[in-house]
Amino acid sequence: MDMNKKPDNLIKPLSGQTGGQVTIHTMPERFFFEKPTAQKSKFTGILILSIGAVLLLAIFAAAYFYFSMTPGSGNAPAPADTGILNNVTNNVATNNAPAETIGGNDATNENNTDHNPPVAVEPSFIEAEEDFSSSTAAVPATPSPETATSSSEIETPVPTITIEIKAAPDGDYDGLSDIEETLLGTNKDSGDSDGDGYGDLPELLNLYNPAGTGLLVINTSIERYINSKYQYKLFYPETWELISVGAEDSIMIKADNGQFFQVIIQPNSGYATIEDWYVKQFEVESVKSSQKIYKKGWRGIKGENGLTIYLLPADGKNIFTLNYNVGADNTSHYGRIFDMMMNSLEIIE
Repeated sequence: MDMNKKPDNLIKPLSGQTGGQVTIHTMPERFFFEKPTAQKSKFTGILILSIGAVLLLAIFAAAYFYFSMTPGSGNAPAPADTGILNNVTNNVATNNAPAETIGGNDATNENNTDHNPPVAVEPSFIEAEEDFSSSTAAVPATPSPETATSSSEIETPVPTITIEIKAAPDGDYDGLSDIEETLLGTNKDSGDSDGDGYGDLPELLNLYNPAGTGLLVINTSIERYINSKYQYKLFYPETWELISVGAEDSIMIKADNGQFFQVIIQPNSGYATIEDWYVKQFEVESVKSSQKIYKKGWRGIKGENGLTIYLLPADGKNIFTLNYNVGADNTSHYGRIFDMMMNSLEIIE
């Protein structure tokens, strides 16, 4: 092959062109390519529809917000009367382990300084509660009205009120709180302060002096109260304030920390036993055996809270209610002093 020979297919100058001049022809405008207008119109329509939808949603949202935030014009129903007692003073519990007490030890001879408690042990009049972490007070149900106020009878459930009761500090774990030990003059670090072989708590509950020899009345921290109207007596802390209310129908014995004991007396309206009265008053089917308490000349029932006691003496004339109010503190600082006071309650014959 001749490498110097040019191929025949090379572009040759057009025939008729002379002098190197080239003639240029221009295409008419109608043959130029134009963008279709249909696509532009479609985009514009979609944009308008989108803006309209957004505005419509905004209008609906504003209307919903306006009507939902506008208070209703109807009157709210009045709260139902559940019959809950406002004064929850009964919800307390004792703060130490149970202790058996020596029965039948009425302080008949207050001048006797011999300390010879009997050996025989009987169930105590007021026993300690093992569980002091919480207490539940049963609230009496509100009596149903004789005539219903609507076509359907409405029953309001009766709630129970549960309050957690805190145990007071007890350094020697003898059942007496440290503040009770201070009041009685006993040793906070010993369960037998006078070293007589009897624990401080059993001595206190049986009305013996835990800080020394003799009966409890010898202890200078304990005073005796006598109610001349209802002819009863009991022991209470000498430094506490005693207030008589309603011609001795009720007394309040107040500690310096705001806690107080209360004794309320009401006539017995024909009930043969304290059990009959309790069942009727609190609308329960029966009284638990663990709630029943006994003492010479008394029958009583301990409320489920542990520190409300209902007593009926042998003469059956009046019902005694004894209560320990721990106040906002919810700590049973004086649970055993309260037990002592109840054990000391005696009808004067």
